[in-house]
Amino acid sequence: MRFISLYLLGCAGFMAGCVGDQETIKPEAFLQQYQLSHPQISAVIYCSSHDCLERTEISLTEAEWKRISRWVGRPAKDAEEEREKLAQAVAEYEKIAAAKAGTSGDRARTGMNSDRQLDCIDESLNTTSILLLLQEKGFIGYHSLNGTEGRGDAFDWPHFAPSLQETKSGDIYVIDSWFRDNGEKADILSLEDWKRGWNPPGFK
Repeated sequence: MRFISLYLLGCAGFMAGCVGDQETIKPEAFLQQYQLSHPQISAVIYCSSHDCLERTEISLTEAEWKRISRWVGRPAKDAEEEREKLAQAVAEYEKIAAAKAGTSGDRARTGMNSDRQLDCIDESLNTTSILLLLQEKGFIGYHSLNGTEGRGDAFDWPHFAPSLQETKSGDIYVIDSWFRDNGEKADILSLEDWKRGWNPPGFK
C-alpha cells in the first residue's frame, strides 16, 4: 500500500540541529520522529520522495527475505567482513523494495523533493529499518546498530546516514547508501572520516 503523508515532519525539526557535531539519534527515536512503526518482515515502511513524503508498506515474502539474509547467513570471519556483508544485504533490500515502490530508477545523490527519488533521510530510514530486522533476527554479531549520524552546518548542506558500532573495539562506522544508485552496495567508512566531509572519488 502506497500513501502520501499529510504532514511534513522532514527537516523542519530534524535539521534544526544539523551541525557536524550533532548527537547520534538512536534507531527507534529516528523512526518515531517520522512516525514510522517498528519494522517487521511482513510490514516495513519504505520511504521515498524526500523526507519520507511518500511511504510504501512492504511485505517481504519468504523468498525475498532469504535473498536479503543470505548475504549474512554465514557468519563473517571478522567485523570488517560483516560490515561488507551488511552493505550487500542493504543493497539487496533496496532492489526488492524499490521494485514494489516504483523507485528502481533512484539515482545517487538526489536531494530535493523528487518523485520516485530518495534523499539522505529516505535512505537513512530505509537502511535503519532493514538493519533493525537483521539485528533482531540474529544476523549481526560483531556490531550493534548505533543510530543516525549528521554532518554539515548552516554553511554546508546537511547530510545523514546510519551507523554501526563494533562491539569489541567500540569504533563506529557509517553505512551510507545515498552516494549510490538504487541497489548498489552502500559505502562504509569510519565515523571520523565521514564527519570530515568524505565524498566518493569524483563526487562534485
